[in-house]
Amino acid sequence: MEYCEKTVELATDGQSLARFKLRRALARALTGNIQNAIKDFQFYIEQRDGHEEWKSKAQGWIDALQNGDNPFTEEVLKNLR
Repeated sequence: MEYCEKTVELATDGQSLARFKLRRALARALTGNIQNAIKDFQFYIEQRDGHEEWKSKAQGWIDALQNGDNPFTEEVLKNLR
């Protein structure tokens, strides 16, 4: 988490910030910080230009997290590596 926080802090533009928040959102979700993960995923969706496939994934993860589900199965995590 320390490195996630540092990259967000050092982002030099909005697109970089969105990318870094996407990564931090995943880390937050995996460590149980669900509400802040949702906020970061939402920021990514709202701020990132293009990348519709990733925006769609992020929205699906938000929906699952809001329903109390864990969308990060072993298969999903394997595909993210």
